[in-house]
Amino acid sequence: MKYIGDGAFEYNQALTNVVLPASLEEVGIELFPNDAALTKINIPAKLQTIGDSFIAGTAVADIELDAANPYFVKNNGIIYTKDYSVLQLAAPKAANTTVTVNSRCKGIAGGAF
Repeated sequence: MKYIGDGAFEYNQALTNVVLPASLEEVGIELFPNDAALTKINIPAKLQTIGDSFIAGTAVADIELDAANPYFVKNNGIIYTKDYSVLQLAAPKAANTTVTVNSRCKGIAGGAF
């Protein structure tokens, strides 16, 4: 599987853990919106495009990033594009109450928080 479309798991109250396939390259917008039980998600090695509001309204406290992913980097629990130019994702239920955006960041993706 290479692509998952917009809102594919919208309002799914049963999901608690999602393991995205290693072959996945792109996910649409609002993939898991308001999936309130979702606590765990991964970013696979081949994923290069993440749509806006990817995990908005979930209970995700930490995002697992495959170390082999050449497109994204995780810094202080936040997912940025590899060059830090865009803050792509922050876990909505992270323990941190303060977020410090990396100084190289030039923009924040829609629904990143």
